[in-house]
Amino acid sequence: EDEVKLRAARVPSSLKRAYREINNERCLKALAEWVAGYFANVEGRAAREADLIRVLGKSHAWKTALGASPERFLLEPKTLANGVDMQRETPLSADDVAFLTQGPDEPLELTTSLIDRKQPRWLMGWRDITNATNERTVVGGMLPMVGVGNNLPIWYPSPLLNAQKVSLLVSALTSLPFDFSARHKVGGTHLNFFIAQQLPVLPPLDFTIADLGFTTPRVLELTYTTHAMRPWAEDLGFSGGPFAWDETRRATLRADLDAFFARKYGLSRDELRYVLDPADIRGADYPSETFRGLKAKEIKLYGEYRTQRLVLAAFDKLTGG
Repeated sequence: EDEVKLRAARVPSSLKRAYREINNERCLKALAEWVAGYFANVEGRAAREADLIRVLGKSHAWKTALGASPERFLLEPKTLANGVDMQRETPLSADDVAFLTQGPDEPLELTTSLIDRKQPRWLMGWRDITNATNERTVVGGMLPMVGVGNNLPIWYPSPLLNAQKVSLLVSALTSLPFDFSARHKVGGTHLNFFIAQQLPVLPPLDFTIADLGFTTPRVLELTYTTHAMRPWAEDLGFSGGPFAWDETRRATLRADLDAFFARKYGLSRDELRYVLDPADIRGADYPSETFRGLKAKEIKLYGEYRTQRLVLAAFDKLTGG
């Protein structure tokens, strides 16, 4: 549990290494670089010795820990470069700086408090093992804050995004239009980071308040099916109990989101029909398939390609068709 907490904490890797070594001086140096990055990126000015003393305390062997006086240490280009990288990857907020200012003076104790403070309340990831014959190429979603193996890569969203914006991201990642694109990128059985980074994710600015009003309740109902996901539901503004797992209801909700993202990606109805099943547009002898695994399973279970019917009906409803 301690190792999971340490790895999940949104604190710089250099601070984690120093903490593992139980090294007070290295913890202090990493904290100083992080604070320097905060003042450069957030306040738009260089940190000064008085800033370090105010935020991290004055009763430290600064020269021993930093290898130079605080003023000289802060003037070194390497300090600023490291601090800016830290702030980009694991940003400090104004509230975090206030916490540091009021926290324990001893660096190891302060780091322990930070690790507890900078814990995610939930995680977002996707299944690394995949195949074009699967129902979906991208199998991802929300999960509780737990330890995971290397075949479940974790994607940390920017702390500038609230849970509603993150819910947009996870619903986009699991939509059929997005999956259609992923099928052209995955050449083997692994959906690696370098492939994931090439996929066409729409930016948050492409979505309106009305869009959030449409997607958030659907994502909430699809993801909040266990008490373990209560923190995620709370961050979405919901205080009730988990939703029952109802396959028919879930199929309808997913179809709504698939249709929504088809519109966001600018697909026409015929283009969406092609994404769902090229044979529907080009004829039964057309030598190309998209979601063969999904189509075959649904015909076997329901006697029809249910997803196709539900998604097109949802698309017509959204477009007034």
